[in-house]
Amino acid sequence: MARPRLTLYRDAALADARGPSLQKGVSVLVAGRRIVAMRPTSDEGILPPEVRVIDAGGSTIVPGMVDAHSHVTLPGGSHWIDRGFDPPEELLDVAERNGDLLGRAGVRWARDVGSPAAVDPRDGKKRALALRVRERWSRDSTRPQIRVAGTWIAHSGVLQPGLDIEADDGPALLAAAKVQLDDGADLLKLYLDGPKKEEAP
Repeated sequence: MARPRLTLYRDAALADARGPSLQKGVSVLVAGRRIVAMRPTSDEGILPPEVRVIDAGGSTIVPGMVDAHSHVTLPGGSHWIDRGFDPPEELLDVAERNGDLLGRAGVRWARDVGSPAAVDPRDGKKRALALRVRERWSRDSTRPQIRVAGTWIAHSGVLQPGLDIEADDGPALLAAAKVQLDDGADLLKLYLDGPKKEEAP
């Protein structure tokens, strides 16, 4: 297997979110798509002869960002809940477009906090679509890594029937949570009641 190409980005500024100021004069050594070293430009050390050097002066390097509230299978907009009933193939296509947008925006991690459930043609089991997206994206370095909540768990009548898993008491809530976790969800999304049952907070 060929070794990944080494590239040194020399003399950039680094926004590392540990303080209000940029670190200036930073060099970053990358092998393929992975950072292998970050040092002051004045202390880069001995570089291999095959390293490609890019003058990064005037640029700012930022860490990959995190989208802490996403619905990767939904297109957004004012009627986003209605879109949850679109055909699963369309919602998976939406996820790929959203993956492109997230990647271009510098998002490397996303937390999906609810996606519609659909039958997985591989095994006939109904589960949250974002679980399939997570599996697909885990093998694609151009996509963010995602943590998935599965589908929404809510009291009956809070969301449109068929979009969520309804749980009206403690045992039903525990059963719904168990199903989501057994399906592979990383976390749970509980959609809570507001002061009025028909209005979510």
